[in-house]
Amino acid sequence: MDVTREGERLMVEVSGLVRTELRPMSRTRFFARMKGEVELDFLANGEIALEWAGHDVIARPV
Repeated sequence: MDVTREGERLMVEVSGLVRTELRPMSRTRFFARMKGEVELDFLANGEIALEWAGHDVIARPV
């Protein structure tokens, strides 16, 4: 999964799926619709908490 900034927008791209805009729910929480809903929380330590299709994952920046 790649999260990138395009001007003022945050975009998410997952291998095999179309790049999609992340929509804000709060200053740190965003969602997108890609094969179901995905929610991302940007944590203070730089990690991303991800909820997608019933799975909770912590992603670390690379």
